[in-house]
Amino acid sequence: MKIIYNLFNMKNKLIIVAGSSGSGKSTISKTILENFGADVAQIICLDRFYLKDKIKLPKVVGTQHANYDHPDAFDWPLARKCLKSLLNGKPTEFPVYNYMTQNRAKKGQIIKVSDGYAMNFLFPRKLAVNATEGGLKVKAEQDKKAHDE
Repeated sequence: MKIIYNLFNMKNKLIIVAGSSGSGKSTISKTILENFGADVAQIICLDRFYLKDKIKLPKVVGTQHANYDHPDAFDWPLARKCLKSLLNGKPTEFPVYNYMTQNRAKKGQIIKVSDGYAMNFLFPRKLAVNATEGGLKVKAEQDKKAHDE
Protein backbone atom coordinates (compact mmCIF):
# COMPACT_ATOMS: atom_id res chain seq x y z
CA MET A 1 0.00 0.00 0.00
CA LYS A 2 1.27 3.45 -0.85
CA ILE A 3 0.00 6.90 -0.06
CA ILE A 4 0.77 9.64 -2.52
CA TYR A 5 -0.37 13.13 -1.72
CA ASN A 6 -0.69 15.57 -4.59
CA LEU A 7 -0.72 19.28 -3.83
CA PHE A 8 -3.12 20.78 -6.33
CA ASN A 9 -3.31 24.50 -7.02
CA MET A 10 -6.77 24.35 -5.53
CA LYS A 11 -8.22 25.00 -2.12
CA ASN A 12 -9.45 21.42 -1.78
CA LYS A 13 -7.11 18.45 -1.54
CA LEU A 14 -7.46 14.81 -2.44
CA ILE A 15 -5.60 11.94 -0.81
CA ILE A 16 -5.74 8.69 -2.76
CA VAL A 17 -4.95 5.51 -0.84
CA ALA A 18 -4.33 2.65 -3.26
CA GLY A 19 -3.58 -1.01 -2.74
CA SER A 20 -4.88 -4.50 -3.29
CA SER A 21 -7.62 -6.15 -1.23
CA GLY A 22 -6.56 -6.59 2.38
CA SER A 23 -3.57 -4.20 2.15
CA GLY A 24 -4.85 -1.81 4.83
CA LYS A 25 -6.47 0.95 2.76
CA SER A 26 -9.51 1.15 5.02
CA THR A 27 -7.37 1.10 8.16
CA ILE A 28 -5.17 4.02 7.10
CA SER A 29 -8.21 5.92 5.78
CA LYS A 30 -10.00 5.53 9.12
CA THR A 31 -6.82 6.63 10.94
CA ILE A 32 -6.67 9.76 8.78
CA LEU A 33 -10.32 10.48 9.52
CA GLU A 34 -9.86 9.94 13.26
CA ASN A 35 -6.90 12.32 13.34
CA PHE A 36 -8.43 15.05 11.20
CA GLY A 37 -12.03 14.69 12.30
CA ALA A 38 -15.13 14.19 10.17
CA ASP A 39 -15.58 17.96 9.91
CA VAL A 40 -12.40 18.36 7.82
CA ALA A 41 -11.86 14.97 6.15
CA GLN A 42 -14.05 12.42 4.40
CA ILE A 43 -13.59 8.88 3.16
CA ILE A 44 -14.95 8.13 -0.29
CA CYS A 45 -14.54 4.45 -1.15
CA LEU A 46 -14.14 3.34 -4.73
CA ASP A 47 -16.79 0.68 -4.00
CA ARG A 48 -19.37 3.41 -4.63
CA PHE A 49 -18.48 3.24 -8.32
CA TYR A 50 -19.04 -0.43 -9.05
CA LEU A 51 -20.92 -0.76 -12.31
CA LYS A 52 -24.63 -0.15 -12.00
CA ASP A 53 -25.58 -3.29 -13.93
CA LYS A 54 -24.37 -6.36 -12.01
CA ILE A 55 -24.49 -8.40 -15.23
CA LYS A 56 -21.66 -6.22 -16.60
CA LEU A 57 -19.35 -6.93 -13.65
CA PRO A 58 -16.34 -9.02 -14.72
CA LYS A 59 -16.34 -12.58 -13.40
CA VAL A 60 -13.69 -14.50 -11.49
CA VAL A 61 -12.09 -16.81 -14.05
CA GLY A 62 -13.91 -20.13 -14.22
CA THR A 63 -16.87 -18.97 -12.10
CA GLN A 64 -19.98 -16.83 -12.26
CA HIS A 65 -18.90 -14.79 -9.21
CA ALA A 66 -18.33 -11.06 -9.67
CA ASN A 67 -14.67 -9.99 -9.61
CA TYR A 68 -14.83 -6.78 -7.59
CA ASP A 69 -11.04 -6.33 -7.77
CA HIS A 70 -10.98 -6.12 -11.58
CA PRO A 71 -10.47 -2.58 -12.97
CA ASP A 72 -13.39 -3.11 -15.37
CA ALA A 73 -15.74 -3.49 -12.39
CA PHE A 74 -15.81 0.30 -11.91
CA ASP A 75 -17.61 3.17 -13.60
CA TRP A 76 -14.47 5.29 -14.09
CA PRO A 77 -16.13 8.16 -16.00
CA LEU A 78 -18.62 8.63 -13.13
CA ALA A 79 -15.83 8.44 -10.53
CA ARG A 80 -13.84 11.15 -12.36
CA LYS A 81 -16.92 13.33 -12.73
CA CYS A 82 -17.84 13.09 -9.04
CA LEU A 83 -14.29 13.67 -7.75
CA LYS A 84 -13.71 16.60 -10.11
CA SER A 85 -16.96 18.21 -8.96
CA LEU A 86 -16.03 17.70 -5.31
CA LEU A 87 -12.52 19.12 -5.82
CA ASN A 88 -14.13 22.19 -7.37
CA GLY A 89 -15.97 22.72 -4.08
CA LYS A 90 -19.42 21.64 -5.23
CA PRO A 91 -21.72 19.42 -3.15
CA THR A 92 -21.85 16.25 -5.25
CA GLU A 93 -24.16 13.25 -5.38
CA PHE A 94 -22.09 10.07 -5.09
CA PRO A 95 -23.57 6.65 -5.79
CA VAL A 96 -24.17 4.19 -2.96
CA TYR A 97 -23.47 0.52 -3.71
CA ASN A 98 -25.62 -2.16 -2.09
CA TYR A 99 -23.77 -5.47 -1.70
CA MET A 100 -26.98 -7.35 -0.93
CA THR A 101 -28.52 -6.53 -4.31
CA GLN A 102 -25.15 -6.18 -6.07
CA ASN A 103 -26.37 -2.93 -7.50
CA ARG A 104 -26.33 0.79 -6.83
CA ALA A 105 -29.05 2.24 -4.64
CA LYS A 106 -31.62 4.34 -6.47
CA LYS A 107 -30.69 7.40 -4.45
CA GLY A 108 -27.10 8.56 -3.99
CA GLN A 109 -25.51 10.46 -1.12
CA ILE A 110 -24.67 14.17 -1.31
CA ILE A 111 -21.12 14.78 -0.14
CA LYS A 112 -19.91 18.28 0.64
CA VAL A 113 -16.27 19.21 0.36
CA SER A 114 -14.20 19.65 3.53
CA ASP A 115 -11.32 22.04 4.07
CA GLY A 116 -9.00 19.35 5.55
CA TYR A 117 -5.34 18.93 4.65
CA ALA A 118 -2.82 16.12 5.02
CA MET A 119 0.17 18.38 5.67
CA ASN A 120 -0.15 18.52 9.44
CA PHE A 121 -0.53 14.79 10.03
CA LEU A 122 0.85 12.64 7.22
CA PHE A 123 4.00 14.51 6.18
CA PRO A 124 5.54 15.04 9.67
CA ARG A 125 5.08 11.34 10.44
CA LYS A 126 6.57 10.33 7.07
CA LEU A 127 3.35 8.51 6.18
CA ALA A 128 3.08 10.27 2.81
CA VAL A 129 5.24 12.00 0.23
CA ASN A 130 4.50 14.90 -2.08
CA ALA A 131 3.81 13.53 -5.56
CA THR A 132 6.83 15.20 -7.14
CA GLU A 133 9.59 13.41 -9.00
CA GLY A 134 11.91 13.79 -5.99
CA GLY A 135 9.24 12.76 -3.49
CA LEU A 136 8.36 9.64 -5.44
CA LYS A 137 12.07 8.72 -5.72
CA VAL A 138 12.48 9.04 -1.94
CA LYS A 139 9.35 6.90 -1.39
CA ALA A 140 10.63 4.23 -3.79
CA GLU A 141 13.97 4.12 -1.93
CA GLN A 142 12.15 3.82 1.43
CA ASP A 143 9.99 1.00 0.09
CA LYS A 144 13.05 -0.84 -1.27
CA LYS A 145 14.87 -0.45 2.05
CA ALA A 146 11.83 -1.71 4.01
CA HIS A 147 11.50 -4.68 1.62
CA ASP A 148 15.20 -5.59 1.95
CA GLU A 149 15.10 -5.59 5.77
